Amino acid sequence: MLAMFLLCACNKSYDRLFDVRAEVDFMIQAGINPALTLTADFKTPFLYESKASSLAQDTTAFIDKVVAIEAVLEGLQGTSDLDFLENIIVKVVNPSDVSDDREVFYLDPVQPGQTAPIEFFPSLPDIEKFISDDEVIFRIKCQFRRAPTRNYNYKLSMVFSAI
Repeated sequence: MLAMFLLCACNKSYDRLFDVRAEVDFMIQAGINPALTLTADFKTPFLYESKASSLAQDTTAFIDKVVAIEAVLEGLQGTSDLDFLENIIVKVVNPSDVSDDREVFYLDPVQPGQTAPIEFFPSLPDIEKFISDDEVIFRIKCQFRRAPTRNYNYKLSMVFSAI
């Protein structure tokens, strides 16, 4: 009975206060060396601070954290082959220390024969400290199973929630 009480007491429930969307367009070039990990950083508008300040004077009083909810990767030329990819990881980067990053979405492994669009799995770190002046730096890391045979253009659409 005591264990049940402790389990219930420790399980904090969060309400989604508002969502913030972000998008990153990127290209994977044909013939990239599959032994390399492709890493690219993208500074992206992220209207968290604007949305939070429009809701209340003191945002720290009601927002506990900002977490990843969902992400979808789509080919910009329609359905795109992803069979050449082994995994994809999306991180947020600390703007004042670019060596400090946190994983927010991942797809590991990309299933053989997979095509876009695909949904990622969210990770659960709080990214609030990575937001600066309504911008976030996203780092996309791709590992390859083989070299892509042509250039592929993708759009990564992400949703985060203030809770």
